Amino acid sequence: KDQLKTKIDGFVSQSPQSLYLIDGEKGTKRSVICRQNENGGQTCLNIEVDGVSLFKQMQGFNYFCSLPAEIDATHFECRKI
Repeated sequence: KDQLKTKIDGFVSQSPQSLYLIDGEKGTKRSVICRQNENGGQTCLNIEVDGVSLFKQMQGFNYFCSLPAEIDATHFECRKI
């Protein structure tokens, strides 16, 4: 569990002011966290944790996470507060 926290912290600390998108299949222990790059691409980290746990981890790192405006969206957007 601490190893996972360290992995997530290491990823977001590379670019703390980025907008992060977190997504995961419901009922699985697989999630992905992505951020936009300056060149328009994305950098993503696949991790073995459910989406709710990842959401809570991001809140613990002082990010505000919410659903985007799209009605059928399955991901969360997280911004540094």
